[in-house]
Amino acid sequence: MFLLFAGIPNLNAQEQTTTNFSAETMNGEIVSLSDYLKNGPVYVSFWTTWCEPCKAELKMLKALADTYRPRGLTILAINKDDPKTAAKVKAYVRSQKFTFPVLVDPDERIFKQLNGSQVPYSLLIDTHGTVVRRRTGYLAGDEKTIAKDFDDILSGKTE
Repeated sequence: MFLLFAGIPNLNAQEQTTTNFSAETMNGEIVSLSDYLKNGPVYVSFWTTWCEPCKAELKMLKALADTYRPRGLTILAINKDDPKTAAKVKAYVRSQKFTFPVLVDPDERIFKQLNGSQVPYSLLIDTHGTVVRRRTGYLAGDEKTIAKDFDDILSGKTE
């Protein structure tokens, strides 16, 4: 597996716009953030196979995906397992039957450049490539806030 990278700036409170990045899917296809942004906003969730809150968030996102995909929102999971545990990723994704794209970031370049520090780490990105929401961690009940954020971005109510 390999990862292509296109100069994602370090983000801070003043700078919230990402530039395009590309990564490999579970099937070996190279896709870009811009491919998904053409269809609408994108929720990017970084996760690992050893992170239980990540798995809980992914199961919740699986439930939300069918509701929000027809409305134009893409849920994009990016796994950051290292090459030693990468074999587990494909098996886990297959067993969970996720209906959203799963990309890999084994050297954590995208994760680091988007200022990730721990997983789960999620970003809600509008069609202009602007990060409008960030989340670190996941607890049961967070799905209400996440669904509200999805509804807000799809109706143009984000700040």
